[in-house]
Amino acid sequence: MSIGKRIKVLRNSATPKLSQEAFAESIGKKRPAIAVYETDRVVPDDSVLLLISKTYGVRYEWLKTGEEPMYPPETDDLLERVTRILEGESPHKLELMKMIMDMPDELLDWVYNYYQQKKSSE
Repeated sequence: MSIGKRIKVLRNSATPKLSQEAFAESIGKKRPAIAVYETDRVVPDDSVLLLISKTYGVRYEWLKTGEEPMYPPETDDLLERVTRILEGESPHKLELMKMIMDMPDELLDWVYNYYQQKKSSE
């Protein structure tokens, strides 16, 4: 399957299904660009593929080469979760992380103990 066909598969698999115009708008392009990508008249450059990958959560390798799987495996890896927060996934969590980093150890211990007691009493 070509890059253009993979882009079309991705666009059509969105819920709700996206028009070429809506898909283009979501990545800062115009509808004609998506049309020429999907018909393989133009191969999108790596920056476009990276943007599509990040915007829609598909693997860059799948877009570029067709290497399965389309989506990355689900993970509960702490480093990955922290990275997503640092990249702006949750502004509130990021702000809380910054507050915790600036918190004196004594206060951090108190907060930790408070929530541990609350958790055990539930």
